[in-house]
Amino acid sequence: MSDNPNGDGVKVKDKRRFKVGEDGVVENRNLEEEKQDDVKSPEEAKADDAAKETAHEHEKSETHEERHELPPASFQSLVFSLATAAMMHMGDIADPEGKSVKDISMAKQSIDLLGILSEKTQGNLTKEEEAFLSSILRDLRLRFVQARK
Repeated sequence: MSDNPNGDGVKVKDKRRFKVGEDGVVENRNLEEEKQDDVKSPEEAKADDAAKETAHEHEKSETHEERHELPPASFQSLVFSLATAAMMHMGDIADPEGKSVKDISMAKQSIDLLGILSEKTQGNLTKEEEAFLSSILRDLRLRFVQARK
């Protein structure tokens, strides 16, 4: 089944352009040997195609990311992200797939995380950051009470 004496099914091809002869002398490989090494089994051809496809998809995603540059990370973007998640879970806005699903417990979790963030950062925020966070928390808590009804 296998050319490998260990019988593990692994086949290694030497792609170097020289070889060591039986007498230990380095010789140039001839073109026929190189052509024989380039012949691939159907499994190897499929694996190469899959690798090329994966590389192509990776290039596509990099291009997609380059076109949609994200703003720099900031405290406001963190707060806004948690607030957006809370609003999604309350059914106020649709999720990325366009579905509007209400999950009150997840909305409460996001609001509670913002509350913890507010407590733990007290005294360490700028006036603008503190006003932004308290305004969003107040609004989310009011929406949450309404969403529970």
